[in-house]
Amino acid sequence: MTKPARPETDLFAEHDPADAPGPAMFFQWLRVFMVLLVPFTLGYILAMLVQPVNGFFDRREMVFSTGVNLALLLLLTASWLLHRRVTRGADPEQAERRGYNVMVFATALIVAFCLIHLHLIGSLSSLDQLLLIAVLTVVSWFFRWREVMIFFILGHAGLVAIVALESAGVLAYAPILREGPRLAEVYLTPWAITGMAGNYLLVLIILLWVTWKLRQAFALASLRKQEAIRALQSALEQVKTLRGLVPICAHCKKIRDDQGYWNEVEVYVKQHSEADFTHSLCPACAEKHWGNLLRKGKGEK
Repeated sequence: MTKPARPETDLFAEHDPADAPGPAMFFQWLRVFMVLLVPFTLGYILAMLVQPVNGFFDRREMVFSTGVNLALLLLLTASWLLHRRVTRGADPEQAERRGYNVMVFATALIVAFCLIHLHLIGSLSSLDQLLLIAVLTVVSWFFRWREVMIFFILGHAGLVAIVALESAGVLAYAPILREGPRLAEVYLTPWAITGMAGNYLLVLIILLWVTWKLRQAFALASLRKQEAIRALQSALEQVKTLRGLVPICAHCKKIRDDQGYWNEVEVYVKQHSEADFTHSLCPACAEKHWGNLLRKGKGEK
């Protein structure tokens, strides 16, 4: 017994708004991110209040980082409210298009936020690099492939630019930390940069592979659902049912169709249902039309 062929799916096809995870799901994820950003920002504020002047952190950079966190939180809240406003009362296709544009704007803010914090805490910090990887993984799930490639190119170009400027001494390494200059001597070496880049790419490739496999499975399930819907619609179109008032001649019993033509009863019923006819004679009609012949035949017997 041969195994049925698996339906082909194009992993790089555009999202179908009716089937793909849309802006509504994305903004649910965004609300979770905003909730997590609140204690993160409060932690920065608390650190500024309790940290001595000559402590582990640079007070000025802490203030700047806190301001970035607050600005991002306000802008993401505005994006969430804007999404609700532009999609309220709109038809599904228009709401999807408007929500997608707001989704692109909100994601651009988050990517910029990740790059700023990568510079402040150290561009080779594994934790902040994982945050950028997480954002790009989310992008690869929710966005069309054109926007996915744009975000990947811009995000990684920004990361490479930060590392290059820090290595050249144009930007300070981990300016939020007072030990930044000493950390630069450890991290901004060719071997350290190569090793961290290898780890970064390994984690990114694994997560993207898992995400794309899930997205392919999602697309396959969506394709099968569409095929089932089309098959059901086709079956429903083949089911014909007579409903309502049927205009029939009181004398000859012909039926008038929608075009105004009069048809025999069997022709009309056959066209509007799955019924078919076989012809015979009832006893009354047999007696009325063929009674003499029937009686004659019985007499000859």
